[in-house]
Amino acid sequence: MIKETPKIKSDRNLELDALRGIAALMVMFFHFSMGRPECQMGLKFGVSGVSLFFLISGFVIYKSIENTKKSSDFLINRFGRLFPTYWTIVTFTFILILLYPSFKSTPVFDSKITDYIGNMSMLQYYFDIKNIDGSYWSMIVELNFYLFIVIFILFKKTKYINDIGVPLSVILTIAYFFKDLNPTLNPLFKFIPIVVYLPLFLGGITFYKISKTIENQTKNYIHLFILIFLQFVFVYIQYADNLSFLTFQEHVITLIFFNITFLLFIKNKLMFIVNKTTVFFGKISYSLYLIHQFFAYYFIIPYTVDTLKINFWIASICIAFPIIVILSTLITFYIEIPFSKRIKRKVISLK
Repeated sequence: MIKETPKIKSDRNLELDALRGIAALMVMFFHFSMGRPECQMGLKFGVSGVSLFFLISGFVIYKSIENTKKSSDFLINRFGRLFPTYWTIVTFTFILILLYPSFKSTPVFDSKITDYIGNMSMLQYYFDIKNIDGSYWSMIVELNFYLFIVIFILFKKTKYINDIGVPLSVILTIAYFFKDLNPTLNPLFKFIPIVVYLPLFLGGITFYKISKTIENQTKNYIHLFILIFLQFVFVYIQYADNLSFLTFQEHVITLIFFNITFLLFIKNKLMFIVNKTTVFFGKISYSLYLIHQFFAYYFIIPYTVDTLKINFWIASICIAFPIIVILSTLITFYIEIPFSKRIKRKVISLK
């Protein structure tokens, strides 16, 4: 009996699970090699993995709200999905930071309980509190996106999200060029960090719209073209801090590749990436993304490579990788999935 290929309209898109897993692995191996010569051997492209996450998030979140009438339902579901896992990993990382002086005499940074409390809120960006793990920077961008979505749910305008969002993104992009010249714009853009990444989220939404309807396809493709162009613009004006890893041209190439990948996905041409391994990594991707950087970069890799003099590839693939995967799996199956289901059940029972 021949297995039927999953279609876009199915409840779960296995290709997206696989893509999410691949993106998480890209970011993880980039951080394993960050600051080392091995980073230049292709692993540096993992710095762009978060861009793929944002595209996926746009697609998945818009799909999830298509029939959502109450913003509270959306927010509670997102809370259940994000916070229990996040709290667990922030606590784990903070304990590692406290233990670090016994591992190395020079602390990573001066850790305080206020840093821990601020990071637990996921709003540390707005309190001017540093991320205790570098990977946390993207969480405030996600929260900005959820607020953006909530506004459209409240006003019952979700089907017009691109009609409003794309022109808004164009206006914000133009204004961004003048932010350093205007005393009002600079604080505004600092307050809404999603501006730089909005074309990625909207790009994911546009891919969903193209895959879901046969109407307004010309408009959808025009939106997509504009959003891809804006992605390139923001790479040019904002990604300067990453240029030590990727050049502008390399960033553009990765964005083109990600958008072509999504085009293949909505045309049902991406099933070749789906297998038990990629789908599994997609399932544990959230935990893996949050937990890997500090633990591997400051503990596992330095100890195995610099102290024990183990080859970087052996240390990364045979030691750091399995440890991170085991921890991520435990957190996913014993924290993330159970708490998410429990919160969803409570929401349903209250209706």
